[in-house]
Amino acid sequence: MRTRFTLAGDVEPGQVTRVVDMDGAEPLMRWGLLRRWTGHGGKRGPMIYTALAAETGAMPLLREARAKHRCAVLADGIYDRAGVGKPFVWRGAGRIVTLPGVWATSRDDGQPSFALLEGPAFIAVDRAAWLAHGALVADAVEWRTNLAQRELF
Repeated sequence: MRTRFTLAGDVEPGQVTRVVDMDGAEPLMRWGLLRRWTGHGGKRGPMIYTALAAETGAMPLLREARAKHRCAVLADGIYDRAGVGKPFVWRGAGRIVTLPGVWATSRDDGQPSFALLEGPAFIAVDRAAWLAHGALVADAVEWRTNLAQRELF
């Protein structure tokens, strides 16, 4: 999967960008949550760039972040190269939308990092409802489920 979003330039997984946190501050954070160490061998899974909103309760890192550390990722478009097939670009027609995210700071590297939440589609959400209550109230724009909004190339 190769997903990136745009807002005054492309932001790719692993890069640092500005987000809006629950206090209204706009800190810089890395896109990609660093997983916690597991087991006796000190193994760590891959970074988490996106997570299904419905499954955040299954992983303690995501569950804690969704309860205490929500963030709004502002974007004016998204490029998604998920799975097999052609990539597509969604552009907000000059409109800035809010993508729901969760963040945490790893004890290992001290870097605040975030992951985007998605449903069966990447969803644009009402920023105030998401940050204040964790409610995934869809904005008027949804992608990956609406073929009319895809630009295939």
